[in-house]
Amino acid sequence: MSGWLARGFAVATLVPIALLALLGVVHGERDPMASARAARAFAERTHGRYAGFDAGHFVLLTRREETRASIADWLRRRPAAPARDD
Repeated sequence: MSGWLARGFAVATLVPIALLALLGVVHGERDPMASARAARAFAERTHGRYAGFDAGHFVLLTRREETRASIADWLRRRPAAPARDD
């Protein structure tokens, strides 16, 4: 593995730990920029959900319907946000 994804880019330093549970990884498994193995490892490290597709780097453009459905499903499964007392 190579690149920032494989080195475990310090996501935890960029976002509060509580938000890491909201992470979803949509990945083209033929992406030459980041391997599927690295993307899966990243999702696992951040307790995110991995969704891999038979596509390259531009998976959101080339597999629009499948990625949209996957993201919509992921959003439906998220727990409801607690009510705020403003």
